[in-house]
Amino acid sequence: MVNSYAKGGYTIALNNCSPAGRMKDDDVQTRFYTGLPSYDLFALLVDKFSTISPTSSHGLTISDQLLLVLMKLRLAVPYSDLAYRFHITMPRVSTLFHHWIDIMSRELDQLVSWPDHGLVRESLYLSVSSQDTQAQSVS
Repeated sequence: MVNSYAKGGYTIALNNCSPAGRMKDDDVQTRFYTGLPSYDLFALLVDKFSTISPTSSHGLTISDQLLLVLMKLRLAVPYSDLAYRFHITMPRVSTLFHHWIDIMSRELDQLVSWPDHGLVRESLYLSVSSQDTQAQSVS
């Protein structure tokens, strides 16, 4: 059974039998599986990425592909488990994961704020030196 989810100007086709479809309107499951605070935010990301990546890959919708990647990142789910859950092969899981990591890195880069290298080095030095005055190096 296919339906759609519309909110704030974006619409996503959902299959209630798909993993992402079963998560619809359930912020608790969304938070657990993806780390995102709400299903609305997940749907917004799916909408953003639907213009960038192919809409379907080996039977997986964009929403299922994104869910697969976020589950791997958040829960460290093994490829074999993801392959079983999403009914695809382990090599396909690996290909999708790496494909989406590249896309997410490029498209979401502006959302990540990296501290200045010198500040990190100074903080690390202060942290280590305050714990152990005998510290010779950090590995």
